[in-house]
Amino acid sequence: MFLWRLKIEQPKIIVLVGDSVVLDNDDAHKREGVGPAYKNKKGYHPLHITWGPHVVDAIFCNGSRHSNPDNGFIKAIGRQVNWIRRSCANDIPIVVVTESVFSCPSIRHKCLV
Repeated sequence: MFLWRLKIEQPKIIVLVGDSVVLDNDDAHKREGVGPAYKNKKGYHPLHITWGPHVVDAIFCNGSRHSNPDNGFIKAIGRQVNWIRRSCANDIPIVVVTESVFSCPSIRHKCLV
């Protein structure tokens, strides 16, 4: 869907936004896979990558996991950049906007490849 949309819109620049959000699941009767998250609420801590209003990738983690488990964010950005480069064009600038927790040289390297 994402690549199809890119081919239709043909943007001059692609802005991917990486973010995480804590989902509170404290009141649910069945809570498989939850863990203590923000303010000790039991929930989930998914990471998602968006392009405009579209979620293009998501990693679903339990609440106690770090925002970037097993370098999942770096791998997800790498997948998206590779798909864009193979499917659309090699010359479209890709901007990755994240919180500071994701700021590291390996993310910049993935985008420059």
